[in-house]
Amino acid sequence: MKTEFSEFYLSAAVQARLDANKFITPTPVQAGAIPPAMEGQDVLATAQTGTGKTLSFLIPIVEMLQRAQDRNAAQALILLPTRELAMQVETAFKSVRTSPLQTVALVVAHRQTLCYSATLDRAVKEVAGKYLNNPVRIEIGSVLKPAENVELRTFEVEQSNKQELLEHLLSAEKGSFLVFVRTKHGADRVARRLVRSGWSATQIHGDRSQSQRNTALRSFSEGHHRVLVATDVASRGIDVAHVAHVVNYDLPKLAEDFVHRVGRTGRADARGVASTFAGAAERGELKKIERALSIQMKRFRVRSVEESAA
Repeated sequence: MKTEFSEFYLSAAVQARLDANKFITPTPVQAGAIPPAMEGQDVLATAQTGTGKTLSFLIPIVEMLQRAQDRNAAQALILLPTRELAMQVETAFKSVRTSPLQTVALVVAHRQTLCYSATLDRAVKEVAGKYLNNPVRIEIGSVLKPAENVELRTFEVEQSNKQELLEHLLSAEKGSFLVFVRTKHGADRVARRLVRSGWSATQIHGDRSQSQRNTALRSFSEGHHRVLVATDVASRGIDVAHVAHVVNYDLPKLAEDFVHRVGRTGRADARGVASTFAGAAERGELKKIERALSIQMKRFRVRSVEESAA
């Protein structure tokens, strides 16, 4: 695989943008996916969150748009599941684009599809099988396993003690916290309780306006709020550097959701911590997630915060 972007035979303009943003060494998914994408092949790539998937499809797109500008015959459509992820990709695109690009009408005789995901569940496989044409398969790491640089903990704690445990962790550990809850009302309730206890917290969920969601995400990213409480609407769209701790305040429904939540910490080479709260009645669900992901979390049993035992 290529060891530097300069080995990809990019145009001088695109290479200059990469150099300006100090993008020198491609990640494994970038090294595997960019060459076939630039050759016009469909790509089906899976790699854990935080491994550079966004640039691995943006660089070929920008390069091909750059080459086609003189003919005024280029366009690209990027489909994403959430508004937050769309904004993230737009920001990344602006960092590598070579010049303002205009939308033009184009009759397409051939379609190239580049499909990227942190996981490859049955629904994604069905879409890929229907719309991709003999794709080159790039698979970096396990598609159903959290990154190895994330410490996984689980606390057996009843619902009535969860808030107290969360505040204990905030007191005991440094850095920002991303807290996942199951419902919109739960997100509001946990965030309000934290604020009443003196913690700097905000929330993001589907009932908040786009402006409110943007403001909360920006405030958390810039460090104005230490805690962001979120529903799963945010688990696939948040790309915030240096999230120190992810907390599954409520147990996720699916193993894939666990991977996406936990993937918000330990980005790239950074280390992170993920703590999962589960009551005694949820032991079976917890073990089911562990079996699906082939993991075993470090266990703690909490009777009260003052009387916790490993």
